[in-house]
Amino acid sequence: MTVSSAMRSILLKSKDLNKDIYDTRKELLEEALTKEIALEMEALDVRKEILSEEEQNIKDSYDSRVQAIEDYYDEIDLKERQEERASELSDLLKEEEKYKNAATREGKARLEKIRDEIEAINKEAEQEAREMEKQKEIDRATAARDALKKTG
Repeated sequence: MTVSSAMRSILLKSKDLNKDIYDTRKELLEEALTKEIALEMEALDVRKEILSEEEQNIKDSYDSRVQAIEDYYDEIDLKERQEERASELSDLLKEEEKYKNAATREGKARLEKIRDEIEAINKEAEQEAREMEKQKEIDRATAARDALKKTG
């Protein structure tokens, strides 16, 4: 073996060692980057979950406020309707009293009409009470479902 062939052999071995060192460093760097990216992704996923929960809490708070406003004005509307019905019913009952002993055909017809109106007002009140009870049941069921969603 000559000096030049020995040099060539050393250079080739050195080149191979440098390539091995480069490949090893490259592999270690890629592993480190992969781990770092995975950790960053986990952190982003946690942050995303926190933001999602905060967003849901804000939406729930908004929905609660809107519902409270709707309930407040619904209660006002209900009281006004009840007062109107009570006033109308009172007037009809007074009028019924006047026509109670009617002898004429027109008087009896008016008495019948008054009684029909009283019946209609009472039916309307009953229907409204049923509708309110139905809505309360629906609201309770919805609240229970929402509570289960939040816990599960």
